[in-house]
Amino acid sequence: MLEESRISQRMLEKAHEELGRSLGLYPHYNEVIAKLAEEWKENEVDDAEVDTLSMQEFLRLERLCATD
Repeated sequence: MLEESRISQRMLEKAHEELGRSLGLYPHYNEVIAKLAEEWKENEVDDAEVDTLSMQEFLRLERLCATD
């Protein structure tokens, strides 16, 4: 029983570390969103010329950061 408790404690500590790393990514996403928004403003083009995949990626990242 004591051995199982030690294993569980190690697993909990590892999960806590991974969560901390994951949460550390959100500021990076905000930086990416700001950079993409600036690029879109600098390179405004007609709607017919917009790269839809790039725009979809921008919107996806923007939604991820909106939860902050």
